[in-house]
Amino acid sequence: PDLIIVASYPHYIPEAVFSAAKIAAVNAHPSLLPHYRGANPYFHVVKNGEQQTGVTLHLLDESFDTGNIISQQKFKLNTTETTGSLEKRTTSVVVSVVTDFVKQVQASGLPKTQTQPTGSYLKAPRVKLPLPLIDWNLSAKQIDQLIRAANPHYAINTLLNNELIVIVSGRPVESTSNNKIAGKIEAIDEQGMRVSTANGAYLVTSLLCPYYWHGDPLGALKLGLIQQGECFRL
Repeated sequence: PDLIIVASYPHYIPEAVFSAAKIAAVNAHPSLLPHYRGANPYFHVVKNGEQQTGVTLHLLDESFDTGNIISQQKFKLNTTETTGSLEKRTTSVVVSVVTDFVKQVQASGLPKTQTQPTGSYLKAPRVKLPLPLIDWNLSAKQIDQLIRAANPHYAINTLLNNELIVIVSGRPVESTSNNKIAGKIEAIDEQGMRVSTANGAYLVTSLLCPYYWHGDPLGALKLGLIQQGECFRL
């Protein structure tokens, strides 16, 4: 083949395969390399609270995501970005980047490339499951980033009365408690369930309770699955 183009393929490609390309073998990686090399950039970008990410088109070589850079396209993350929404947005950028590259090769051949900088950079390894229980001693912002990073592929659990509860969605809010205890349920109302954290509170708007009950916290309260004043285990 003249070109080999890879995207969202998390497995190693041997040199015997990518060297078969007459012009180039390239990979569209969903991060701004050299940051977030690895199999799961989406999760780590959201979890770390990055404000910007992008797509890097680079040559394939014998290591993961280390080949010379052909082009990069940046874009900003939304404050409510999840892994799922980021995957969808990135897909359209990948299509644009790859299309432009193919047109350029057809018009004038392989463009000049740049060697990736050396040094220490953020990595994006596979997510180890199960994910740890929510640490309510973190800030509400950090907890929010973790829950959005897990959405929609992974479960983020917390423990209440020795029962696992999955926190599906929510957002950081101001704490209304004068006696804050991390993990304590401050209030449950139409807006959701407000839980104290080390900095602010996290308003849970959707959760999955034991016996596969899924809904809003007020519904869980009416069923006796959760109670105001209870504490999630840290």
